[in-house]
Amino acid sequence: MDILAMLEFISVQRHDFLNHLQVISGLLQLNKGDKVRDYIRQVSLDVDRLSKVIHIKNPFVAAALLLGNHQAEKHQVMINYNIHTDMDQCAIPGEEMAKVLYEALSRAVEHLASPEVPGRSMDISISETDKKYLCRISFPETAGRGDGISRDVVADMEKCLLPFGGRMGLAVTGGGGEIHIISPRVT
Repeated sequence: MDILAMLEFISVQRHDFLNHLQVISGLLQLNKGDKVRDYIRQVSLDVDRLSKVIHIKNPFVAAALLLGNHQAEKHQVMINYNIHTDMDQCAIPGEEMAKVLYEALSRAVEHLASPEVPGRSMDISISETDKKYLCRISFPETAGRGDGISRDVVADMEKCLLPFGGRMGLAVTGGGGEIHIISPRVT
């Protein structure tokens, strides 16, 4: 995991926290109690969105998702999380899973980073069955973008997963694309 990126993430979180306090303080000084409630509600929604990531028991995977979210925010790309597991029984070592997940997320963010791209959001879904975990990174189609998400790139990333029984793929349809990562569960 990239320590410098993690330190940047922590620094940005600290800055954002202090900024939120300043906004609330300013609104209170202006006697705008209703605006304070609205602002706190919006900040709470943002924190709740990321709390789904923080509850993942695999710390490397959680860190990869947080760093990916930070990268997405820098490019004004919104990530919607649909996480229904804590990944505590993932058969792929945390560092390997995190490396692949962060690389896939980075590629998806780069795919959506241009301001000309409409609908700059992606969905990340992580679910489990009794035998496997499935992580899906879904993003809308962006016409004319040849920016590095290809089956060859995904196949290269998959090489890190194969020794542990993991697989990875790319599905592209007329409406968008999806990178999926499959990991066996420890039995």
